[in-house]
Amino acid sequence: MDELITEQQGKGIYAGLPWFNEYWGRDMFIAMPGATLVTGQFDYTKEILKDFAKLQDTDTTSVTCGRVPNRANLEGILYNTTDGTPRYVMEAEELLKYSGDQSFLKDIYPSVVLSIDQSIRHHIDDKGYLLHEDADTWMDVKRNGIPGSPRGNRANDIQYLWHSQLVSGVHLAELMGDKAHAEAWQAVADKLAQNFEQDYCNKDSILIYDHLNADGTPDLQYRPNQLYCFELINDDAFKQKVTRRVWEELVYPWGVSSLAQWDLQFHPQHENWHYYHKDDAYHNGTVWLWNNGIAMQRMIEYGQQETAWKLFCNMNRQALHEGAVGSLSENADAHPREGAKWAGRSGTFLQAWSNSEQLRVWYQYFLGIRPDMMKRVITVEPKLPAEITELETSVKIGKGTLYYTYKDGKFDVKLVGDEAEVKLILPERPVAMNPVFDGVDFCQPRPLSHYPCFDTYHKEALTY
Repeated sequence: MDELITEQQGKGIYAGLPWFNEYWGRDMFIAMPGATLVTGQFDYTKEILKDFAKLQDTDTTSVTCGRVPNRANLEGILYNTTDGTPRYVMEAEELLKYSGDQSFLKDIYPSVVLSIDQSIRHHIDDKGYLLHEDADTWMDVKRNGIPGSPRGNRANDIQYLWHSQLVSGVHLAELMGDKAHAEAWQAVADKLAQNFEQDYCNKDSILIYDHLNADGTPDLQYRPNQLYCFELINDDAFKQKVTRRVWEELVYPWGVSSLAQWDLQFHPQHENWHYYHKDDAYHNGTVWLWNNGIAMQRMIEYGQQETAWKLFCNMNRQALHEGAVGSLSENADAHPREGAKWAGRSGTFLQAWSNSEQLRVWYQYFLGIRPDMMKRVITVEPKLPAEITELETSVKIGKGTLYYTYKDGKFDVKLVGDEAEVKLILPERPVAMNPVFDGVDFCQPRPLSHYPCFDTYHKEALTY
């Protein structure tokens, strides 16, 4: 992971190797918690945020004014994504929680104001939802100029990110004494939150719509993006059911598929040149390892760490025994090749967000370490699998170090070198069985002989 933390146009994190040796804003800020925050590289994180603020589009005549780059390399800058900028603001607040140091805030706050105000002026609807183009989410592939997984114009994860950007912006505004912006941004966040559950949740089908189309109709394709929206939904029983359904429909032993296998647009392998172009499959069936993070997180939140641990160990299998040692790939096939029992890797052999999401979930959810040094509180809520009977680690938080030991069924956690309340929340013993997850297991590949594969670009049906 550290090999991707570098300096090109200022400090940053390469998206991956061998061919993503450049800065992708979306990838960088998704990777940041696992790459630089849980690892205690706070000064470096500050520099990344300040350097990216300098690359923001500040041209008020531009449709992308307020965005930080989606891609920045030695050849130029592109602002063609909606989700990178919300994550930039969110990670500024996350850095404050880990470091407790707000000295960098004065340098980036003007960019925060511009990013939020420009979206409010030009890119939201009457419900507070953030509008965007078909390919301006992480499912961004185009071939011959045509989006392969169109999600315009109100994707569910974009609404979560926009709401989080607003809420983080409110907190930053309060720290800066900017009451006017704090109140204005909170009002937009409240409006969005009041509408989301009604507009996006189909509780009969146990589905959070992937996006709303421009005409207001919901999209019914079954994708993993719904796992990112839970903070906008109050119905906890519904969220538990969604978590189980996503796990059994999309989470294979090797990772999270980008589309359910019963969908006519599903492609079982990333690259299968005899049948389709790889871009057709990129977000239409191909597994994305970075989504393993949110899938494991949701399972752990509902006390299903044993199930999440199986996926975590399978990621370790790749990192230690397959491909480039110590690295996780960008992608994997959803279905193994004929005669194989395990799906093949694809995409880059080392992808920042794949590696970092595994680290984030380990520290924040299995170990349960979640600091808020602005409030001088460190919550430690361990949810370790039964297989782990002893461990010892340390994590940099604020100016100090949190020492963490588990042995003989007992936890010992203490902060040295800084001051904060350490709140240790231990799991109930014995752990109560949650009937929602009784018998839950990985999704398994199904024969596709009767499942035509829809070619997005050429309107042809191909059958395997």
